[in-house]
Amino acid sequence: MSEMFHLLSEPFPKESIRWRAQMVRGDKALALAYIDARDVMGRLDRVCGPGGWQSEHFDVGGKTGCKIGIYIKNGEYGQWIWKSDGAGATQVEGDKGAFSDALKRAAVNWGVGRYLYDLGATWVPCELGNNGKFKKFTSDPWASVKNAPKASKPSDSWHGPLGITALRDALRKLAGDLADCEDQGQLAAIVETRQSLIQQCERDLPDWYWGRGDATGLKDTIERKQIFLRETAEAAE
Repeated sequence: MSEMFHLLSEPFPKESIRWRAQMVRGDKALALAYIDARDVMGRLDRVCGPGGWQSEHFDVGGKTGCKIGIYIKNGEYGQWIWKSDGAGATQVEGDKGAFSDALKRAAVNWGVGRYLYDLGATWVPCELGNNGKFKKFTSDPWASVKNAPKASKPSDSWHGPLGITALRDALRKLAGDLADCEDQGQLAAIVETRQSLIQQCERDLPDWYWGRGDATGLKDTIERKQIFLRETAEAAE
């Protein structure tokens, strides 16, 4: 579970982080970093699998609460573990904003985007409108952040979050090769590659990671391709 939490807690690419001004002081605004709810969902999908997590919204005294459950596997057994938080209606999009904020707050309990709370006070030069209110930042807020964390970069490693990225890319390529396969020789090479992927999954990826089953899931597609190639060869004779 500690490795899962590590993957969920990984910093997002800087371009995925958005900023809003909380207050203005002189010619600078206090910038708060946040992520979109879709980024949270994407992180949960990639780490836990689309069927490995779920969320429920509920009312808490007129405010919106959200709980996120993740299926934690331990050997042959597993259980759903839930963590929750809530949010009030936002000034933008009201109830919709509350649903998104509640989801993001609940995800923070799982480590998703939690590091954004540790960036410290980030005062950024800004431009004010004619009404004296904040209009826009005039420089990249990241330039004013001290000790900004680094997001993961692509790697050939099979371990940790980078290994999951490498696995996903390898499986996507294998599925494409299978779709384009036109003879038994190519198919034999694909079968060998698939077996190698399965071995790497079993060796390097944790039991809970849903992607371990992707390589095995190609079995039915390979069998259908074998039948198709055999029938095509017989028809040509």
